[in-house]
Amino acid sequence: MSDVDLEDKKPGVSRRTVAKAIAWSVPAVALAVPAPAYAASPCTPVPSFGGQSCKCPGGSTNVKFGYILQICVTVGNQCALPPGGLVATITNIENNSGKPLTPLTGPGYPFNVPVTVAPDCGGTAYLFDSESSASTLIISYNIGGGPTQTISLAAPPDCAANCSGPAPA
Repeated sequence: MSDVDLEDKKPGVSRRTVAKAIAWSVPAVALAVPAPAYAASPCTPVPSFGGQSCKCPGGSTNVKFGYILQICVTVGNQCALPPGGLVATITNIENNSGKPLTPLTGPGYPFNVPVTVAPDCGGTAYLFDSESSASTLIISYNIGGGPTQTISLAAPPDCAANCSGPAPA
């Protein structure tokens, strides 16, 4: 009788079977643990456009490819901001063609926007100009001096009035 035959006839579970089971189960556990780290937290500040935001209607105004943008940076309403607040720094805005948006009113880049608790928006509306119109705008920003992040947002709807300055509230 060979050693293989003896091993096959022993009652119970072999060490080889146990080792195989461990080898297959460890990667499954390791992959399942990090998943929650990728979930977005409602307490992470996120930029959006406020109600004063709109896109200038083409060549019908003195700002051909303009936008009035009220940039809000908010956390969920169940979140608390640290004492003294939190500030987001907007470092750049461009359209999905890579064309920069140039501030025509308000401060130049970088400029700060207070982080607020949703649905409040702490951003002021400013007039921006671009070389072309776009359906998506890309905001580069950081929170409290942290690493630069980007977010793509759908361009706001067309303005009802001309784009010589911020839209009425």
